[in-house]
Amino acid sequence: MDDKQLEFLRSVFLSNAQQGAFQRAHVYREGIDTKEFTKRRDDFIKDLHAKLRMLEEPYRMVVDGEEHCRNIQRIAEELSSKHAEILTDGRLRIGIAQKAVNLYLKYLWCADWITPPPPHCPIDGIILDMAGIHDVRWTTDIVTIEDYQNVIKRIREKIGDKPLADWELGAYNSNP
Repeated sequence: MDDKQLEFLRSVFLSNAQQGAFQRAHVYREGIDTKEFTKRRDDFIKDLHAKLRMLEEPYRMVVDGEEHCRNIQRIAEELSSKHAEILTDGRLRIGIAQKAVNLYLKYLWCADWITPPPPHCPIDGIILDMAGIHDVRWTTDIVTIEDYQNVIKRIREKIGDKPLADWELGAYNSNP
């Protein structure tokens, strides 16, 4: 593949990760002037994409679950700090940040751009249902990194020692 092809795929992965994380998640605060909001939203998305791209190099090697959680939390905090005025409740919830991070890493892994599997998988309604976790909504109930770690622990209890990324890929692919 040439550089233009790689950059095209990267932009598709970034866009899909962002859209997957933001769908039905009420990311943005209501009541902002449309013209002003569009510029601020575009800046926020540009910053999110830049932060996701920064993960590419470190994840070419094994990243453990603790470091992965720190990365998710750092991204959520930095984006919240810079873009609080357009975000619901002034912050990017961990559930939304983890979905963007984990989905982007899943795309990179499936495209063989990173070879170790990501330490976690994208947590969303489909995966929570498949894990038998019906009392958590990823868009609203995973607010802190501790909430996220609790969900990861509950999924691990259901699936045993299988790597989360492998389990999720199989579960997602078998979902009708």
